[in-house]
Amino acid sequence: MTNTSVSARTSAKASAMFSRRQVTAQPTPDGNQVRPFYVKAITSEDHVVLNGFPYKPKFWARAETAISASGEYYSLARLDPRELYLDCHTRFLAGDDLWDDTAGVWRPYFSNGVDYYWEADPAHKPTPERLEYRVGKEIMDFDALTFQPGDYLASNFNQGMDDAAEYTAVMVCSLENPMGYTVMRSEIDGVVANESFNVFSGTKNRDVPTLLHPAQITPCIIVLSVQRPIISLYVVGPDRKVSFGTLVSSEVDIPDLKFRLGQDLFSVSNAYMHVFEWTLFPYAVKTTSADPDRLNIYQLISAYGSVYGAR
Repeated sequence: MTNTSVSARTSAKASAMFSRRQVTAQPTPDGNQVRPFYVKAITSEDHVVLNGFPYKPKFWARAETAISASGEYYSLARLDPRELYLDCHTRFLAGDDLWDDTAGVWRPYFSNGVDYYWEADPAHKPTPERLEYRVGKEIMDFDALTFQPGDYLASNFNQGMDDAAEYTAVMVCSLENPMGYTVMRSEIDGVVANESFNVFSGTKNRDVPTLLHPAQITPCIIVLSVQRPIISLYVVGPDRKVSFGTLVSSEVDIPDLKFRLGQDLFSVSNAYMHVFEWTLFPYAVKTTSADPDRLNIYQLISAYGSVYGAR
């Protein structure tokens, strides 16, 4: 019988963020300001003990440390959604300052329209929350509106774009158990998530297969591009790989600019959707663009990827 030893090499990576907070020096009970020359102990919520006397210095130095055994790290240099500039018509971002939970109204972060908002039935409104997810080893968290089974939002766009002859709707979301779940739709066009994604317009529809199940694509960037009669769907994951499908609509009439997020309870069960943002562009995003003021799909993916995608 022999003894066996195994050698393993490990490494640790640490990072620190420092914040500075000014604290007013406090006198001792006898009214004197004690300023001895070295520190014996620190209790951050109370005071510094200097040579046995309590004393609060002008500044505190505090380190907050997160340690991962498998290499995960929190993103510090990534753009915040509100720092991303998009030359769009209207943009909705999840957040307590934009979501009115009492009224069930979601107001835009930016809009060229007048009185643009989403509204919900008080009994079937989404719930605001802060969600955390991981891309590779990078951990990120964002505000989201969570749609439980039966929750939905209906658009109330009063003055702005006149109709839905040409537009692009972009939604960043995460799906759970989306079996036949209508993610978003206009009056005649829309996107359904099942084992894959399906784009429809009127009586026509087309599957847009993805390498992963829709529930595994987190976050998922869904781009519905319409230039009638052509309806196109782009699905982009955090790896920035694009799945694409297009169809020719059977509809002749141009509908009003009305949208719906989520689905009524009677037609779906056990499906959840987390929405990070929804954006409307006044033109159809395509693979190429001769107009410098119009983004093509790759520029759009790059922009959203700087916030939600892998580096």
